[in-house]
Formats: sequence, structure tokens, C-alpha cells
Amino acid sequence: MEQAQQAVGGASNPLDSQGLCLLSLDGGGVRGLAALYTLKGIMSRLNYERHQEGKPPAKPCEIFDLIGGTSTGGLMAIMLGRLEMDVDECISKFSQISEEIFRERSSWFLLDRKARIKGRFDSKNLERAVRAVLKERNVAENEMLDDGVSRGCKVFVCATSKDTKEVKRLRSYTIPDELNIKPTIVEAALATSAATSFFDPVTIGFRTFVDGGVGANNPVNQVEQEASNIWCPKSGDLKPLVKCFVSIGTGNTGKVALDYNAAKFAQALVDLTTDTEFTAKDFIARWRGHYEEGRYFRFSVDHGIENLDLAEYRAQGLIEAAADDYIHHQEQKFKIQSCVQNLLKKEINAGKDIENAIQRFQQSSPLPEAEPLDSEFTVPFDLTGIRYTAQFIGRVSELAQLRELLLSNEFNRRKVVVLQGLGGIGKTQLAIEFARRYQESFSSIFWISGKTREMLLHSLASVTRRLASDQNDEAIVEDMKDSKGIEKRAKEALNWFALKGNNKWLIIFDNVDKDPSGEVEDDEAFPVEDFFPGADQGAIIITTRLRQLQELGDFIHLRTMAQDDALELLAASGKSSVFKDENDDWNSETLELIKKLDGLPLAIVLAGSYISRTGMKVARYAQLYSEEWGRLQGKRGPRDYSNGNLSTSLTISYREIARTDQLAATLLLFLSSFDNQDIWYGLLEHGKSGWDAPEWFEEIVSDEVNFYTVIGTLSDYSFVEKKENAEGYSMHPVVQQWCQGYLKSAKNCKSIYIAAFACICNAIPSTNEQKFWILQQRLLPHANRLLPFFQENFSVLECLNDSKILEVVSRLGQLYTEQGKLAQAEVVLRRTLEKQEKILGADHLSTLDTVRYLAQLYWDLTKLAEAEAMILRALKGKEKVLDQSDTEILRLMNSLGAVLYLQERFDEAEVMYQRVIEANDNRKSGQDDIAAVKATNNLGGIRSTQGRVEDAKKLFRKSHEMARKTLGPDHTLTLKSLFNLAVIYHREKNLDEAEKIHQQVYDGYVKAFGANHLYTMDSLQKLANVLRDQGKLATSEQMYLQVLEEREKVYGENHRWTAEALQELGLNYKAQGRLEDADTTLLRALKSQEKAMGPTHDETLEIVEQLSLLYLEQGRHEEAEAMKGRVHQPPASEARENP
Repeated sequence: MEQAQQAVGGASNPLDSQGLCLLSLDGGGVRGLAALYTLKGIMSRLNYERHQEGKPPAKPCEIFDLIGGTSTGGLMAIMLGRLEMDVDECISKFSQISEEIFRERSSWFLLDRKARIKGRFDSKNLERAVRAVLKERNVAENEMLDDGVSRGCKVFVCATSKDTKEVKRLRSYTIPDELNIKPTIVEAALATSAATSFFDPVTIGFRTFVDGGVGANNPVNQVEQEASNIWCPKSGDLKPLVKCFVSIGTGNTGKVALDYNAAKFAQALVDLTTDTEFTAKDFIARWRGHYEEGRYFRFSVDHGIENLDLAEYRAQGLIEAAADDYIHHQEQKFKIQSCVQNLLKKEINAGKDIENAIQRFQQSSPLPEAEPLDSEFTVPFDLTGIRYTAQFIGRVSELAQLRELLLSNEFNRRKVVVLQGLGGIGKTQLAIEFARRYQESFSSIFWISGKTREMLLHSLASVTRRLASDQNDEAIVEDMKDSKGIEKRAKEALNWFALKGNNKWLIIFDNVDKDPSGEVEDDEAFPVEDFFPGADQGAIIITTRLRQLQELGDFIHLRTMAQDDALELLAASGKSSVFKDENDDWNSETLELIKKLDGLPLAIVLAGSYISRTGMKVARYAQLYSEEWGRLQGKRGPRDYSNGNLSTSLTISYREIARTDQLAATLLLFLSSFDNQDIWYGLLEHGKSGWDAPEWFEEIVSDEVNFYTVIGTLSDYSFVEKKENAEGYSMHPVVQQWCQGYLKSAKNCKSIYIAAFACICNAIPSTNEQKFWILQQRLLPHANRLLPFFQENFSVLECLNDSKILEVVSRLGQLYTEQGKLAQAEVVLRRTLEKQEKILGADHLSTLDTVRYLAQLYWDLTKLAEAEAMILRALKGKEKVLDQSDTEILRLMNSLGAVLYLQERFDEAEVMYQRVIEANDNRKSGQDDIAAVKATNNLGGIRSTQGRVEDAKKLFRKSHEMARKTLGPDHTLTLKSLFNLAVIYHREKNLDEAEKIHQQVYDGYVKAFGANHLYTMDSLQKLANVLRDQGKLATSEQMYLQVLEEREKVYGENHRWTAEALQELGLNYKAQGRLEDADTTLLRALKSQEKAMGPTHDETLEIVEQLSLLYLEQGRHEEAEAMKGRVHQPPASEARENP
């Protein structure tokens, strides 16, 4: 790499020897070893070159001025920078720490009993390992990260505030005017490593932190900001000071799930903590100049460890081999050599005066500077008539991009940047802020309104007034009175911009939002490129909502603000202390409001100014925001926002869409009725069949090409966003809120909602399909979004007199039942059945389907009499029209057997199961019917009850194999057979095998249903029973408490399954010797079971016997005898039935 040239007389550029060398280290569990091996490759080559030049070997802390890291990258930063290790020692210590902390789980499941994410590894092991490293380095265990000693290498680690979700930097040094949290080395290591689901949060003083990777897994932006704060706090102009910036990742992981996929949270955490390469690409785009000049380097092993679990400490050999292959690849060898040549000239750490030193050198250098601004073309900067914010916040990355794109020395070629984004996203304010910051770099800056062709011409014509001498001003004023005169002056302005030598102007074409290619002609729309000056010179910024304008130049799509910036903007807009608590942290109401506003600047400013002006409580504003969106957002906005208020801004865009593509405008309102985070073509496609859809709907979803064409219009205006690395689209919640307000008065409101219902209900998969749960879980948020409309309008919706519509709505109830949302299911199914009985008749097949869904619901609620009655009704009705071997008949027979089984009518249940199995054996298709799989499993339950254990095991294995072949290994029916087999192994005291299978079933249920589903809780309880018998009492207690909480939430206190959870928890307390807790809990279980199943039911009497034994242990003989007086019979079976 060619370093900066020398000044006259041979004075060397301080950038070469003292310029900033920065090191950023990603998080990534044990994959951090890949980063260390990569760094070793760099340092080994560097020290070889140093040896050739007669220099001593150097450690990273002697080369890099600042090292920043996240999570395990933070641990490495502390060891390399604060403890001043060489890379080999760091690898050794990191491996030692990894083995110590990842060797043994402390928790078997992901959530504690409050559904909070719980660390699955023991934080004490991590603390012990870090303390051991300090001891070996002769460092006091309680030594501060910032001990007051000035070191050449500064170190910080990222940790995320648990309360505010803000990324905080824990430093080995102090920065004036910055909040400097003072942790010990141990506390800093624990805080940055407290990866959610790996370790529990860490408290330092009054603040609680989780892993920095939750907010900044690739901390390169944090390193950039921190270096600016240290070395150029006033100018913020870091790039000229940076000699070498190295960012090292931990392998391109994509979105590989953690080995322990125990809850939905796991995938959310994977999304948060592994998307480091996107950050890397974005950073390279902003530091393109340094990247191309060999002053910024990104290394990350790209093959060989992508499927490696973050906690797999035994894979050191694999990681080393993958890193070795990576650094010896030809492409990386060139990059590493370039990086080494850069670092080789580094002599001393950068001092605080590095910025001034470099500036002094540049001022004394004879190198050609940028041409001075030509006074002939210089026009004073003037923002008269333009609304702008006095306190601009955020957008650091976008401002840097604008600077990079527009302020290169090549002024003799025109540069165009298109700022595109949703209305209210802050495009105009960003363009004005750029102009204000860099006005000295341009000879003239002009703001041109692009709202209409007429306004644009008027703005251009007004340019000539700023150029004219006093004697010409009157003539210009006269010309401005009619359209011909305006056009004449506009052309004069464009000719002036094209004059030779006038090449340092900046034009901002603002609010170019009208599409000239629309279906309906609009005199106000125009191609903005027709008004570019003729000469190839100068700079242009276009702000627009139209994505198609990106072809005119470099493109910057403005996304919503980061949460930290959004909070700052809210506080600045409100100028009020109501947003923070007594500790000066953001209060929960403010964080909830910011979540609703989702980073949209205009919405944030409106909220802040309204709260400040009215004195309204933040929580009240958030409530009104949901209830009275139109009224709140229709209020006049702050003076510094040109479109006035958010409602107006969105209405303008919507009307423009309606003018150019009416179908797209309808689609926008239609999509707003779904959940805003996950909309895809397949969801809409399901709505094509099963009902008489309106014309607009059929036209949109007739084929994929039509759909993508229409939704492309919405994407062009940023009303929907294509999801990164995933199928489908999302809609900003503020846009959705506006659409819902607009939809209320739309003529097609009800047809839009019914179309949405049809899409969701027709998409609901049968439980016979492989991996049906994936689509079910994807549909559930959409169903929840539409349920209130369904409940409020059921009686008045004429379309619900349509049998086809009723049939699809009935399936919504089935979805809620399958997903354990029983209250919602009952509302939908009861109302639908009433309608169907009235319109179709009691014996119509669609009516009987709804009856069957209700039977399933009552079975889950253990309303066994109601479930039996519903099944018998459905069976009787369907037998009139269907063959006895029909799948529907077999399914109902099996369900009837399951209900009879739970009522302990075993002989009648067995008859039903045998009929199903016999019918299946007589089928000619050769493929097992799902009902037969269930019946085989359920017959195994009866054999278990009868004490015929070997027969039961054979039947469970047979049903498992049938399900595996028919439905696949991950299907819930396959897992249920395994579940029952594990129950028998447990009863036979084969605890290791029972634990293994129960863990497999539990993980499968979490994946299929989510962590809190009823089946998942049942599985978790059985796993807890095994662990209790293994003596793992603390872990099993946590599990029982979680099961109890979920069952109380769904069933209430007085229910069979709640009583069972209390009973198992009580027995766990007894095993721990906590006899008083056991007594209280078992009495609660007895009371609950008596009300649920009656005082003489077997399960009630089992609790009675357990209480009797407990009282005997406590010496309470009279109470024990009283309990014994009750009749007791052994319990039936624990086998899980399949209705």
C-alpha cells in the first residue's frame, strides 16, 4: 500500500508512523478462536517483516491504539489490550476459559418461571475462569478495568443495558463528558459475555447488562464512534487520522440456530447476534476509500465452521484448520500482506494531538490542494424560506456516505445522490444538514422544490435573483409574474450552472415525489433529470419517495432511526424530563412509545412536541396513539418539517399511488389488515379458492407476476419493505396505523377484511402435513390481528351468510386450538357453529367439521362429556354420507376412543381403536392413515394401563415407525409415540434413556409449538419428573414452576392439569426436604383436583396418599390416618392420548 507522501525537506507524514491503528473483534462464542487464529496469521507475518528490518517482535497492544470487542470478542480485547498478551497466550487462555464455561450446562431450558430468558451455562464458571487468568498474570482479582494508568493501547468492550437496550462501552480509560461506568476487569468480562440464553445478566453498580452482541455483535461502528470521541471530538472527522482499521469476524454464520433451540427467543437471538456480515458490508460501503486504498480490512473465516455451535469448546482443531485454510487462500494472502505492509510502518501509539499533527503536516505539504472556490461563481449560503431543524440528531452513517460520494476532488464530473425513503423519514432534513455542515466546500448551494413542475420552475427562476445585480432585479421580478417569464429565468439559471469553471455548486431537488409514468396523466409530475444543468459538473441531491429514481445516480435508502438516536430525538423534541426516571435512564413508558413509533423521525418529533406542549403523560400518549391515531397525527407538526404533519405526508403519498396505480392503493389497505412483519405471496394466494372473491383481489393474486408488479409500486414509495434475506415484505407500523384509519371510511372496508380472513383460513395446514406447525405459527400473528374485527362485526357481516366463508372461518378456530389459544378458539367456533346450523343445517358436512373442531377444543379443556357428545354427533352425521373406511370416519372413531380412555372406559375405547386399525389394515393404498397411527399409539396406552408393558412398548414403537414413515421424524405425532415410550422407560427406572427421549420430544415440541404450548409444558413436566428422580432437584423445580404458571394461565386454578403441576411441584419440595412447602403445595393440588375431577377420582386419591405419607414423615400421625381413611386405587396411566 502506498502511504502518504512526504513534505518538502523530507519531513515524514505522522500518519505513517503515528496514524491510528484500530482493531475491532466480533462476538461468536468459541468461534472467537477463528478470529484469534486470523490475528495470529497477521501478527506472525508482521513480526517476520519486523525481524527483517531489525525490529523486535510486537504484540497487538504495541501496534493498535484502540481495541474494541463484543461478547467473546470483548474477552479477547481485554486479554490482548488490557492484559497485554501476545496472540499465542491469548489463544491458550481463551481455550482454557471456553472449556471451563461451556463444559457443563447449568440449565436445561431457556426460560425461567417468569418466561424470562435464562442462561444455560453457569456464570460462576466464567467468573472463576477469568479470575484464574488474572491470577496467572499476577493481576489482582478486583482490579479495575480503568485503573488510572495511561497505556498506549486503549480497550473497550460492549455491553447492552438490559433496561434500555442501549449499547454501552466499558472502558480501560476515561473520556471527558462521557458517562464512564467503572467496572472491574472481571465485571467487564462478565458483562460483555452475558449472552442471553448463555449466561445470566450482570449488574455493575445500579445497572444491569447483557451481552454486547445483542446490540452490536460486529462492533466496528462502535470502534469508529469511540475513536472519534477520543481523537477528534470536535470535528468528528476520523477518516484522515486512520492509518489502518482491522475488523475480524468469527465466521460467516448466516442464521444457524443454536444447538439448544428451546424457545422462539432462540431464533430472535440468532437474528440479533449473527448478522455481523451485513454490518461489515455497510461499513465497507461507508469506508470505501480506505478499503480500496488498503487502510481498512475485514477478515472473517468464510467456510468450515458455519454450522458450529457457539458453545462447542471441543472443536479447536476444526477451527484452527478452517482459519489456516482461510488465511492461506490466495485472496486473503494478498489482503494480509497489504495489511502487514501498512502496520509495519507503525512506530508509536497515537497521541491526543494526532489530529493537529496531521493537519500541520498537510498545511506544510506542497501537495496540490483542492482548487479554491472561484469568487466569480460564489453565492452566499442562504436558507431563507427553508424549514430546518436547529438540533439535528443521528444519521451519522448517511452523512458520511454523502460526504464520500459528493466531496471527492473530482468536481469536473457531475455527481448525483438520490435520498429515497418513506414520507417523514427525514430526507429533507438530512440533505439540509449536509449542506449546512459542508457549505464551505461548495461555491453555491441552492434548494429547489420538486413538489410540482410549476414549483420547480419557480425555484429555479428564483436562483437568478440571487445571481443578479441590483439593476437586473426589477426585470427579474417582472418576469416572475407569468409562466413564460418564469420558464425564461429557469433556463437562465440552468445555463449559469453549466458555465465553464462553475463546477462546485450543489443543487438539492427536494420532494420529487410525483411519478410521471403513472396510469393517469398529471400535469404536476415531471422527469427531474430534464432539469439537470447541461454540463457534466457540480453535485445534485434528490430527495424522493420514488425508488425508481435510483437509476439517476448513487442511491441511499433511508431506513428508520436506531433506537438510541430515536430516544435522543424524542427528548430533544419534547424538551421534557418526563422521558427518564430518577436514575436518568429512559423509563419503560418511553421505551414502549419508541417501539410503537419504530424509528420514524416525523412521528417521533410530533410525539415529543405534543407531549411537551400539552404536559400529557407518555403512557397516555401511547394509548391515544393506538386509539386516536388520525387526530394526533393530524395536528400541525413542528415548524421545521415542511410537510406539516404525518397524516398529511402519508395521505399525499397514498393519493399519488392511487393516481398511478389504483390496484396498488387497494393492496396497501388490504395488507394493513395483516400483521405488519411478515407478508408473502403464498399467504394471499391461498385466498383465491373456496369463496367468491372480489375482482380487485382476483386481479392482484391471479399470478405471481401480477402480485410482484403491484407490490413493486408500494415498495417504490417505501410503504412496504422487502425483508432482508427472507421471503416476503414488512410494513412500518406507523404506515399500518395510517392505513387502518383510512380504511375505516373506505367503501370496500368489509370486503378487504373478509379477503384477509379467507387468505389466513385457507392457508391453515392440516395437522397431517409434514411440518404443519411452521406455517401455523407464521399464520397466528395474522389471525390475532384480525380477531377483534371478527368479534366486533360477526353479527352484522352479510358475507357470513355465505357457506364458503363460514367454512374458512371455522378453520380459524382449528388454528387457535392447535396452537393452544383455547379461549380464542371457543369464541370463533361457537359463533361459527351457530351461523352454520342456521344457514346450512345441523347435518351439513361443513357444520359437522366445526363440531369436530369443537370436540378437539373440549378435549384439550378436559370437558370430556361435551367432547364425547360433539364427536358422537359428528360421527353420526358423517356416517350417513361417508364410507366406514373414510379418513374422516376413522379420525372421529379415534377421537371418541381417546375421550372414552380419559373417562377410564377402557374396553369401549379399545373397541374404537381396533376398528380404526382393522379398517386401516384393509386399505389398498399401502400407506397408513393418520388415524391408524394415532389409534396404534392409543392402544399402547391401554396396554400400559393394563400392566402389559412389553405389549405397550411394541405398540408405541410401531406407531412411532408408522408416523416416521408417513409424516417424518419431526412431526408431532411421531414425537407423541416417543413421549409415551419415554414414560414407560421412566417407570422402569431406565432414567438415562427416559431423559434422552424426553429431551428430544421437548425440543421437538418447542420447535413445533413454541415454548409455552400445552403439549410443550406436558413434555417439560415429564422431563422434570425424570430429572427429579436423578436428584437434579433445583433444575426440576424451575421446570415445575414454569409448567404451573402456564397451566394456571390457560386453565385456571381448579383444573386437572393445574392440579397435576402442583402435585409434582409438591413432591419435588418433599425430595428437597422442604416439607412445609410440600405440605402447602400438595394441599393446593388436592383442593384443585377435588373441584376438577371429584373427591373419589383416582388422581385425587393419589394426592391424598402422598399427603398421608408426608404427614407420617413429619410425625403428624392423626392427620396421616385421616388421609388414609379415603379409598385409594392406583392411578391409570400417564400415556399421552391422540384425539
